[in-house]
Amino acid sequence: MTIRDRLGAIFGFNPIPTTILLVLIYAAIFSTVIVTDNLPSVPRNTRGLDLDQAWWDLHQVSARPHSFNSHANDIVRDLILERLEDVASRHPHVTIDYDVISNASWATGLLSTDPRFVYQEGNNILVKVEGTDPAFRESGGFLLSAHYDSVSTAPGTTDDSMGIVTLMQMVEHFAKHRPNRTVIFNFNNNEENGLNGAHTFLQHPWANISDVFLNLEGAAAGGRPVLFRATTIAPLFSWTNNHVPHPHANVIFADAFSRGAVRSTTDYSVYEQAGLDGLDFAFYRGRSRYHTWYDSVSGMEGGKKALWAMMEATQGASLVLANDETVHSQPLPQQERPVYFELFGAALVVFSLEALFITNVVLLSTGPILLVLLAYSKHIVRLKHVSYSEVMKRVGAVAWNSTKFWVALAISIGLQAALIAGYVNLNPFIIHSYPFLVFAFRLIVGFFVNRIEQQKLSILLQIYSFTWVLLIFSTVALRSAEIGSTYVITAWNACAFVGCATGLLEAMTNARGFGIETEAWHENHTYSGSGYHAISTEEEVNEQRSSTRIVEEPEPTETTPLVPRERLRPLPPTPDEGAIGWWILQLLLVVPFPVILVFHISVMVLGAVNQTLTDGNSPASTYSLLSFLAVLLTLPMAPFSINSRPTYTWIAFPFSQESPLKLYFVQTVNLTGSETGSEHTTTAITGPKKFLVRHIIPEFPSAFDKSVTCYDAPDKVGLQTCSWEVDAEMIPSPGGKDTVYNGTDVPWVSYSVDPHETARRSDQHSGSQHAILYPRIHQPTHFQV
Repeated sequence: MTIRDRLGAIFGFNPIPTTILLVLIYAAIFSTVIVTDNLPSVPRNTRGLDLDQAWWDLHQVSARPHSFNSHANDIVRDLILERLEDVASRHPHVTIDYDVISNASWATGLLSTDPRFVYQEGNNILVKVEGTDPAFRESGGFLLSAHYDSVSTAPGTTDDSMGIVTLMQMVEHFAKHRPNRTVIFNFNNNEENGLNGAHTFLQHPWANISDVFLNLEGAAAGGRPVLFRATTIAPLFSWTNNHVPHPHANVIFADAFSRGAVRSTTDYSVYEQAGLDGLDFAFYRGRSRYHTWYDSVSGMEGGKKALWAMMEATQGASLVLANDETVHSQPLPQQERPVYFELFGAALVVFSLEALFITNVVLLSTGPILLVLLAYSKHIVRLKHVSYSEVMKRVGAVAWNSTKFWVALAISIGLQAALIAGYVNLNPFIIHSYPFLVFAFRLIVGFFVNRIEQQKLSILLQIYSFTWVLLIFSTVALRSAEIGSTYVITAWNACAFVGCATGLLEAMTNARGFGIETEAWHENHTYSGSGYHAISTEEEVNEQRSSTRIVEEPEPTETTPLVPRERLRPLPPTPDEGAIGWWILQLLLVVPFPVILVFHISVMVLGAVNQTLTDGNSPASTYSLLSFLAVLLTLPMAPFSINSRPTYTWIAFPFSQESPLKLYFVQTVNLTGSETGSEHTTTAITGPKKFLVRHIIPEFPSAFDKSVTCYDAPDKVGLQTCSWEVDAEMIPSPGGKDTVYNGTDVPWVSYSVDPHETARRSDQHSGSQHAILYPRIHQPTHFQV
């Protein structure tokens, strides 16, 4: 074997080298994305921020649930005020305003089934750090916002105590390192009951100082925080790796909010509606622990590293937003809607939706034309000496290969659909605890369409055609719904175009490298069979080989069999087999970049949606999204498939102590039958129907031998609510059955009606802990406060 033959065996377009290279590329991409997606370590130099102090503050702020209007909420407020007043006492340019004067009223939910009119009186802690530039002391400033209340069921370590302690650190940092622009801090209260603190802040005079904001939030229980949303391009430049060392961001979260896929909201929405530009930065992983007792210092994911991730990014972006002119209000295109995504936690790519649309139009219009011209040129060069019958054979081969690709793609999609049906019907909540295992099976099924295909150029052209069709749909979605996450399809189509172009150029230049040539094979082929060898009798004409080729059989001898054996002609190599160099270039152009983009999104989506089914999200939609991502990940891959048996994830129990099932528990006290005490109480639990009826309600003592009624939850789409009336001994009684009030034992709840004015009533609630009482009155009533 010559050196050429050895090189062709190692680097030629053959199954073994192709598979090895693909495995290395995919392994490198997957491992790098997963490793860089983890929380980064805390550096020795914390750039002037006191992480230990913030960690101690976090323990104090989230020591217990501190919902609005509770004693614990007052304790948290006093703690924050004490720390901030200490900073203000040492820095005269820092001013504190505990705002109890501002008030606001607004209507909410006008298009929902529960429209409301809201009135809120101020209870926010505001801080103003006056900038050094007098031009930006009354306008052009920067707002930092987080809320210090929690829900009554959770200590609120992630939602939103980590945001609060981060703001406390930033107050001290800007007090020591005075910014050019005035910075306003809004430690707002009562966010959990409808973003009320942010609405009230807008009525304060300091609200007019800022034109850009950064909102800190927590919609999970620790982990790595992500940049949820951005209003325009300008403030996003504060999040690049020049300022934020480990940017974690993707426009897919903004798309999910805008399309209603995320059923909650943040103060970002209030500030955006008020006309401010800004960013929404929040924790998003561990949804099953959100608004539960697990949202605590001991229960959150990441510990100190999670807190540092929020502090580090907030500081990096805030220094730019408080000092740099380019991130504030700018002319177009800085005010356009943005498209953004990270690469390996080391870089942030930012461009406008309009730029993406223009790129799509160019690719859709010019790509097919250029490829058709290249294909025509290739045939002119390669087929000018080929007979008509040979041309028709090649056309038929191309048509057959095209059919094989689309059939394989259809089968792969069908298998994905079967997987979706299996999960939805057998074990829809398995993704709750095993998201990566579920996704891995989808990848394995996706490999079906990626078998070894020596007709490399033909498959490249089919993939380009597929991405071109996807690009049409994504361009329509981009223009009509401003869905920026379609940048993945744009990048994939561009890579497929470049791969096809290089493949056509290879065909035009007759590139084969050092491998086996088709013509060489024809010169040396033999018929297998003992004693029979084909003999070539080519004639030389003008020192050139004649196209006429006569194959003769040798004369029989003593060694030949009496009956000739079947003559087997070995299959000729395909046009690409053994070619060196070109296939490697095409593989590097077509595969890595789309896979990097899609896998980044896949990891984020898995972390964000795997525990949302217990919030009422559709299992079919969730699994369909994962299947779509799996197809996008595997289609660029070269040709091999793996068989798998994903039955385990159809039968395993989906919940665990680390990923618990979250339910909603409500007790309703009915006062219609008595003026003192409670007549009867109804208990209601909201959650997934399958687990409510089979596993949960049978374990409640108050539900034993009771008539349980189940119906679709009116306020949580996709979930079921089951309710039943409880016995007298199980009626709720905070502080005990009776409470001493003004020296008299009274029930914990009572009411009375003025006999002279039937529209006037008096309600009294007492107990060892304060709570918010929401009376529901089903007839017109005049209130007197």
